[in-house]
Amino acid sequence: MCAMIADSLDLLLELQEYDRKLSIIREKLRELPRLRKRAQEALEKRKELLQRAREGVKKGALHVRRLEAEIDDVRKKVGKLREQQMQIRSNEEYRALEKEIAQMEERIRVLEDDELNRMEALEQIEREAAEAEKEVKDGEGVLEADLRMLKDRETDLKQQEESIRRHREDIAGQVPARLRERYERILKHVGDYAVVPIENGNCGGCHMRLPMQVIYDAKKGLKVQTCSYCGRILYWKPD
Repeated sequence: MCAMIADSLDLLLELQEYDRKLSIIREKLRELPRLRKRAQEALEKRKELLQRAREGVKKGALHVRRLEAEIDDVRKKVGKLREQQMQIRSNEEYRALEKEIAQMEERIRVLEDDELNRMEALEQIEREAAEAEKEVKDGEGVLEADLRMLKDRETDLKQQEESIRRHREDIAGQVPARLRERYERILKHVGDYAVVPIENGNCGGCHMRLPMQVIYDAKKGLKVQTCSYCGRILYWKPD
């Protein structure tokens, strides 16, 4: 194999390795905003639950107050009817008032039962609200820790990216310009590996069968060979 071609292919493989590392790091960097958003959304869901619980407490307390007011109002009416009973002389009117009082007292019992049920439900909602508030507080701590961790990860990834980029530039500068441009054009087109080995007579990229002449020329290394199907640069990998 021609030493110049072999050296160029070795440099391309090294360049490709740096490009793969850069691609992985940049994908991780692109993922960070999504991870931040996911962490923030988790806290927002907890806040929504807390808000609903607080609204439930507010509505529950309002129902209880309304029932208390209604019970108080009915009791006052009963008191007035009792006073009227003391003043009437007719048995018929007395019995009529007694019946009305009995109905109102039954109404009071119904309202008091409803009030008791509402108060029990309110206590449950208040417990849920307290738990939701704790969940939000805990969630804020988790979010703060997650965001700090993601920030540290971003800093670390950017440092790695810069280090790899410098090494890549150094290697890229050693590759013949036309070959480097060809490599970068292929890489942009295929998106993964621009330089692939010949594997059992097939292209290591698209896995199509290669002509024997291409395999022979790649093995001899007299010039750079490419796959006629996918355009990737080929190299011979000894067993």
